[in-house]
Amino acid sequence: MSQLRLGMAEFLVGSSRKEVIESRSNQQKNEFKLLLDKAKIFYTQFAQINEAWQSLLQPASKTVNLDLYKLRQERLDFNSVGFQVISRVGYFIFFGNEFSQEQQNILVEALAKLDYQRTSPLWQNSLVIDDGNGNKKIIAQMAAIDKGFKIVVREVESQTGIKLK
Repeated sequence: MSQLRLGMAEFLVGSSRKEVIESRSNQQKNEFKLLLDKAKIFYTQFAQINEAWQSLLQPASKTVNLDLYKLRQERLDFNSVGFQVISRVGYFIFFGNEFSQEQQNILVEALAKLDYQRTSPLWQNSLVIDDGNGNKKIIAQMAAIDKGFKIVVREVESQTGIKLK
């Protein structure tokens, strides 16, 4: 639940830092509904495009054999750090700029199609380090999340030609 809370904070306010979350605590109930509706749109669209996340859209009866532990060992996006980075980019897609629906769709698609495998060169020495035994260890620090966010923004902007920030 803590991982979901951090990821949702990144999407809803653009940060999981306590002071940023607290500064937004005075929002009205109707504002929260709008934010949650946008979150539902974002994560559903991301999951429809991202192959690993597609299984999460299935009814529970069809995911009985889904090995989430294995996914967490193989992928960044099934860990808090990856989820936070994806969510923060989602914040900029939905709230950071006045993008058209078409631009939002293009940006979410580019984000969802990135390689989130721990072994991807994209994450090496930023969000993932080699522990010396050939294992890819995720760095779970805010500075690493900030660095991962910059990498993803660069990649998404490069693929789409649309400036996020």
